[in-house]
Amino acid sequence: MIVRCFVIGLVLLCVATGPLAAQGNTVMLTAAEWPPYSSAEMPGQGIFIEVARRTLARAGYKLNVNFSVWQRSLVTAMEGAHYIGTLPVYKNDERESICAFSKLVTRSPVGFVQRRGDPVTWVKSMDLVGLRIGAVSGYLNAVEFDRLAKEQVLDVSYVHTDHLNVRRAA
Repeated sequence: MIVRCFVIGLVLLCVATGPLAAQGNTVMLTAAEWPPYSSAEMPGQGIFIEVARRTLARAGYKLNVNFSVWQRSLVTAMEGAHYIGTLPVYKNDERESICAFSKLVTRSPVGFVQRRGDPVTWVKSMDLVGLRIGAVSGYLNAVEFDRLAKEQVLDVSYVHTDHLNVRRAA
């Protein structure tokens, strides 16, 4: 398995105006289920949410997080009706041109799930031509992979969650 690492920013602020564009003293963010970083089911709602909550508390703000699938979380944050951002998030040029990122918090591996009895050997994204590949809507992958998927050189089928892709590979 090839593992790609991407920079993850703690908070992506998309439409903030004023100091934090908070509603009263509450900052509203979105997040996707991504344990251990963010999860409604974890203590403190995950490591990144807990760090953001503590950081905002020091500045006198409360944090309210709405969890949804990744693509919806990102779009909701970008629309900015009630939410000023999302976390955690991979950084790329497009997102950086319209949003403010925290400093690097961590790096995260991105890899493939495959059937045990049917392994795929690959080194570069072009090696995946001719295979049906599952991906999650809105996720960033390796730049070459995303370009080839957009150009339909790779046969990529998108779903809303990692869990659905794992079930499809089973």
